Amino acid sequence: MPDQLTLHTPRLQMRILTEAYAAAVLDYYKRNRAFHQPWFAARPESVFTPNQQKINLSAEHADFLAGRAVPFWLFLQTEPERIIGRIAFTQIIHGCFDSCFVAYHLDQDAQGSGLAQEAGEAAIPILFKDFGLHRIEANIMPANHRSISLAERLGFSLEGLSSRYLKINGQWEDHLHYTRLADEKPSQTEAPILETGFIQLRQLNPDDVPAAFDYVQRNREHIYTWNPMPAEDIGSLSGWQRIMAASRREQAAGRRLDFGIFLKDRPQKMVGLIECREIKPLPFSSCEIGFSIDHLLAGRGLMLDALSLVISYIIPRFGLQRITANCCSDHERSIRLLSLLGFRQEGLAKKSIYLQDSWKDLIEMALLKDDFRAINSLET
Repeated sequence: MPDQLTLHTPRLQMRILTEAYAAAVLDYYKRNRAFHQPWFAARPESVFTPNQQKINLSAEHADFLAGRAVPFWLFLQTEPERIIGRIAFTQIIHGCFDSCFVAYHLDQDAQGSGLAQEAGEAAIPILFKDFGLHRIEANIMPANHRSISLAERLGFSLEGLSSRYLKINGQWEDHLHYTRLADEKPSQTEAPILETGFIQLRQLNPDDVPAAFDYVQRNREHIYTWNPMPAEDIGSLSGWQRIMAASRREQAAGRRLDFGIFLKDRPQKMVGLIECREIKPLPFSSCEIGFSIDHLLAGRGLMLDALSLVISYIIPRFGLQRITANCCSDHERSIRLLSLLGFRQEGLAKKSIYLQDSWKDLIEMALLKDDFRAINSLET
């Protein structure tokens, strides 16, 4: 393999391959056939033959030489003959478009190692600088939380949802549309992990979708006694992925921050949720907060501690002067909890929310920064 077709990173060799590597590519696809298939279009048996892989590699190498694609195959520096993944930039179009598509996949035994991110961080600048592209697009199924998480770590932003975009395994599947622009590199700074007692709070990300789904399924009746059902399908992982994607888009814009409450000794076990919504800068400097906790842990003081931590973080982080919350007038536990934190009732919205087959009154409560500092010795 000529040196000019190999890109080196600390752990990887990223190569543009010729048909001479058909056996290595075939071995990779066979090893990962079942693992990859949920996200791949249906593939005929002919794909899993040396001859077809020679044809495919010859075609993609021709596309590379013509400037239409940059298909990198990934090898470990320590295992330079065994393929462990691929990141391919295809359909490169110049002129007034100057864009391409990106797709990636990794060996099932290399998941969670950061290798795909390492490959993306090395390759993307080449497409922008050497190929002069303006935009890279990725389309990802909502349930593919690993790929969504990677796209966001690489600086891609969610632009929308393409309904029934691709036929995957015989079904037309929705895809989330992510993009990254050459002159726009959004910050991916995460909120810190907050800890108290035997729980920790961290900003939710796409990897937490299964935990969030499980949490809501366990507590569905408990949560939606006091909260409206979301418009998305909460009974499926793909529905939750769409909810998470929309939330992450709001977070990237600085308008929202969602904290999951997890057990320290079981960090994938989600037992609560705190939502900081409608974050507004000056002249308002305000946000709305909402929360829920596992019904088995209610009444133990955990939510008081968790809310104290989150409020202590978001007031200086966003320069907030005021935090609001709305509670059903008969939800005595939440009203008492908010009062302990310094929230005061400011109004009553009569019959303003429809829950459990009836219209309910909402108590409008608010916390001013100075009131919270007086109760909790918050430093500004």
